[in-house]
This record gives sequence, C-alpha cells and structure tokens, in this order.
Amino acid sequence: MKTQSHIFQEADHKGSFTLSNGVGAFYTVKSVHHEKNQDSMGYFDVDEALRIAVVSDGMGGHQGGEKASKIVVQAFKSKLAKLRPKTNIRNLVLDAIDLADKRVKKLKIGAGATLVAFSLDKDQIRFFNIGDSVGYIIGSRGKIKFRTIEHSPLGYGVESGLITLEQAEKGDVIDDHIVSNGVGFDNMRIEMTQSMSLSDGDIVLIMSDGLSKIFTQEVLVQWASSGAFDNRLESLYQNIQNDNEAYLQDDNTLIIFKYVDSSKKVNDAKSS
Repeated sequence: MKTQSHIFQEADHKGSFTLSNGVGAFYTVKSVHHEKNQDSMGYFDVDEALRIAVVSDGMGGHQGGEKASKIVVQAFKSKLAKLRPKTNIRNLVLDAIDLADKRVKKLKIGAGATLVAFSLDKDQIRFFNIGDSVGYIIGSRGKIKFRTIEHSPLGYGVESGLITLEQAEKGDVIDDHIVSNGVGFDNMRIEMTQSMSLSDGDIVLIMSDGLSKIFTQEVLVQWASSGAFDNRLESLYQNIQNDNEAYLQDDNTLIIFKYVDSSKKVNDAKSS
C-alpha cells in the first residue's frame, strides 16, 4: 500500500489537496506571542485516498509545546509506515497515540499536547480526541452532525448542560485555558467514537483551540459550509492575516475536508 505523509509545523503555511475521496485545505500559523509554532498537523493518504488527519496543540512552554505536538504527528507517520492491506486502522491510530504518549513522557520536561484526529475507511469516519482541540462533521447545508467534547471544565460543563454554549463562548464562566487531559499527562484518556457514515458533500473539520476560542460555533459552521470550497480557507486565512493581534493570540491550525462519494467527480466539489 502506498502511503504519503504530509506534516507541517511552520510559522505560517497553508495548502490544499485533491484525493480520490474528497478535497481538503489546511493552514497553520503561529501566535504573535510565540517564538515558534506549538501546533503541528498532518494528513496521510493511502493509495490516493485520505485515511487519517491529525491536529495537535503543544503545551509546556515554547520548547516543550513545540516538541510535544511534533512527537504526536510523527508517531502517526511512524505507525503508518508499517501499514499493510489488512491493518486495522482503528488499532493503528490507538497505537500511534500510545507511542506519542510514551515519547512525550520520556522528554521529562513537563510537556504535553492535545490531539484531535479522524480516520476514514470508505464512507466511515471515526474521531479520536484528547484535550480541547475540536472536530466537527458538518452537513452540506450547514447542519452540525457531530462535534467532539472538549476535555476541560468548560467543555464538560457545556456537554452536561450546566453551561450554555453562549456562556462558554463569552468566556466569563470558567477559565477556557484549563485543559484536563492531554498526551503526556498522567492517566491520559483517549475518547474514540464509533464509526459514523459520511454523506456526499459532508465537511470534516479539525482545529486547535486557537480557532475555536476566537470564532463562535455559528461563525465557524457558516464559514465551513458556505461558498465555493476553493475559497473557504482563503477567506478565513486572509481575515487572520489582516488582523494578527485579534486572531493570533494563540497558534491557529485547521484542516477542512469535503468528502466526495466515490461515484461523484472530485474536481467538481472544489467549486461548490
């Protein structure tokens, strides 16, 4: 099986890709307050079909955060290098996370990282998350079909109904910088979903919290599901570039992917 790994941690980088099962775009930009980008991201295609994508946000100071997030993404690359036709992708992702956790702990510098990832097998998607980086499935008409739970007091408060999404987005209930789970943390916990079916045109979105804490869910969903797909990431990226002080208080990393049914023409999805 031919596996291609695409990994990024630059200070400012964006790109796009077209594969047999959809079209995608991504960017990663460092905060105005950081010397280096503490976010890392990667997407991995097997035989020209997207199979896994991951975003990781490092914690533990400039050096520690940068190293931890890079370790997470590199662990996926290491495990995918051993991919064989009968490999169980779910187990491969879990093994990659376990490997990353061991390597981050081995640093012994108090570093940690969040993780949000998804795996794709034909039209079946599964999410994995640790910490407060966020993943979505959004229907072609803007309906939220799925959202990961943030592993933080704020995220659990919203999920339990004790805090409304509106209160959380205002940031005046609980400190939104507290994270209760991470790669490299003691007693790390992995949240994994069941396999879910994607429909033609569904949008899959994963991002670090630098984005989810700046934009409301309503704004993110409207952006992700409106206009020509080719223009969506560029419009968001330009807003960030035009006002760094407003949008880059933290590192920003995002992968957006539009799933295309195998019977459809992938290139047509880029302009719709």
